Amino acid sequence: METELDIFKDSKRTMLIVDDEEVNRLLLGNIFNNDYIILEAEDGEQAWNILQEKKDLISIVLLDLMMPKMNGFDVIKHIKSDPATSQIPVIVLTSEKSMEVESLRLGAADFISKPYDMPEIIFARVDRTVRFFEDKQLISSVERDELTGLYTRRFFLKYCELIDRFHMESEMDGVVADIDRFSLLTEVYGRSFTDKALKTLADVLHIYAGQHSGIAGHSEDEVFYLYVTRSDDYEKLTKDINERMRNDFPNANIHVRLGIFQRESKSTGLVDVFQYAKIAGDTIKDNFEASFAIYDQELRETTLFKQRLIKDINQALETEQFVVYYQPKYSIQGERPVLCGADALVRWNHKDLGLLTPDKFTSLFEQNGLIQLVYRFVWKKAAGQVKDWSDRLGFTVPVSVRASRIDLFDPKLCDTLSEITESEGIGKKDLHVQIAESAFSEEQDTMIAAAKTLGESGFILEMDDLGTGYSALNILGSLPLDALKLDMNFVGKMHSTPENEKIIEIIMNITRVMGISVTAEGVEAEEQLEKMKGMGCDAAEGSYFRGPVSAEEFEEIIKKDHNKKK
Repeated sequence: METELDIFKDSKRTMLIVDDEEVNRLLLGNIFNNDYIILEAEDGEQAWNILQEKKDLISIVLLDLMMPKMNGFDVIKHIKSDPATSQIPVIVLTSEKSMEVESLRLGAADFISKPYDMPEIIFARVDRTVRFFEDKQLISSVERDELTGLYTRRFFLKYCELIDRFHMESEMDGVVADIDRFSLLTEVYGRSFTDKALKTLADVLHIYAGQHSGIAGHSEDEVFYLYVTRSDDYEKLTKDINERMRNDFPNANIHVRLGIFQRESKSTGLVDVFQYAKIAGDTIKDNFEASFAIYDQELRETTLFKQRLIKDINQALETEQFVVYYQPKYSIQGERPVLCGADALVRWNHKDLGLLTPDKFTSLFEQNGLIQLVYRFVWKKAAGQVKDWSDRLGFTVPVSVRASRIDLFDPKLCDTLSEITESEGIGKKDLHVQIAESAFSEEQDTMIAAAKTLGESGFILEMDDLGTGYSALNILGSLPLDALKLDMNFVGKMHSTPENEKIIEIIMNITRVMGISVTAEGVEAEEQLEKMKGMGCDAAEGSYFRGPVSAEEFEEIIKKDHNKKK
């Protein structure tokens, strides 16, 4: 018997195919054009514009990862972070197994392997995904969440609107509650365990909502919501939550964090209320000493500042607002320190905000993948500068450039760096590649494989910031490293305890056996320099010599050092 929903089964849905290769778009279009309305985009930026314009029509996105302007990872992040598009399924198009895990973690529904040589299977997987997400949306449209008994997000927001309508004068707070490291808890203890934790948290929040003339909701991504009258006892709420968690789950160390937005005006939309609350909560993510954070003026300014930087990055790249500075590096195992290289460090000479140091934007761009655009600019500029100095001064200064964690997921990383060195006319050994120790904290196999590819291609490979806490010593034997850099804080604390000094000695002994050179960062005093020299450290950098300088200033350092050799 035909149901009411059966009438939609044969309707043509709309598909967005995103790939910078026209032939791939044609191949996929031929597979689906009889059953889908096809939209196409040749880069991520164009895709996002189409999604924003036609979000209510698009049923599925087929997405390549490596594209100009905005890569596929960034497109997924945009889609999943925007409530208006978050329910649109994304299937990733990739030939690299290492990319699949990262894509799924970001929210992709599935992946299709290149080349597209089995059209029937591709069609079946896409069709199954579309129908699964349509069914999922229908199921989630019911009023109550089956697990917790709280309102689903859709109905929660509808009831928030009713509260506003009938209680116009009430001052309301929007609250978002998250369980820290929920995925890890599920891995360790199992889904039934974390389901019980979700029910426990729901019970506490439901009681609190009832006491404060409000309502509680729960979304499919395991985030909880409260919309309650203005309160000043969130300290008590977090205490009640954490006491209940300790009592019910004494060995799990479950930590719940709250983000709070105090709504001063109904002109602030409800979606924004809970977005701001989540931003506040994310500021204390994995901070077990804090349980709640309130979105205040300072956080608002920080949020607006970050949004401004994200909005301005493309124009900044087009107009070359990014500038490369150079941190001199000196060989110290001789009668006097001798210039032996430099670190390329980026600054942003923003047209309105002035000169911005890396701490203002690199971590932000690392979170959303935009750092790739910045680093590629730095790589090309640094390579060109090495060539310029070599031609004019007759002195080749190797320059070290940073590769981010997301760069290591790029299967074309080695090709990109090789093309830059070749086009600028320098050797691969003149452009050293730095990878932060923190990059190896997760997905070690993928990271190590990428590092090996770079090393085997001929690039000098350096591990940066050793000593920042990720215990990378256990993987040194797996990496084709040429150099290590001791973190500046590590070096600075060298004299504070005998243990710190002993750790550095152990590192020096290991690297000596492995034939890896060591550079000490952050050397500020002659005492530190002599100590590191005595331990066998090969090179050093820091304010004792000179801080980061412009290319013009660094050129004077080259000339001065070169004259000393005569």
